[in-house]
Amino acid sequence: MKDEQHMDEMIEKLDHLKLSALYVQDGLVGTDAEAVLAVQKQFEQLVDMFYDDFREVVSPRQYQTARSDFEYFVVLLEKTRQHYLALKDGKGD
Repeated sequence: MKDEQHMDEMIEKLDHLKLSALYVQDGLVGTDAEAVLAVQKQFEQLVDMFYDDFREVVSPRQYQTARSDFEYFVVLLEKTRQHYLALKDGKGD
């Protein structure tokens, strides 16, 4: 039961990170360089939080790539989510 609760918590964290990333996505493009830079820092903080919580399933290289590639980060979030769903269902490693 505790493992299932842990998986649910990890999946919830991933969902929250994805929503947060989607929220800042529009701010990553624009003509106001200062505003874009501020949003880029927010995005990088999201990626950092993701790596802090999920470094056991995400490599340093994936982390570095995600810090500069929004689409890659969203895909990595989803792959990590699928990993935890599989573990929860007893189909993972």
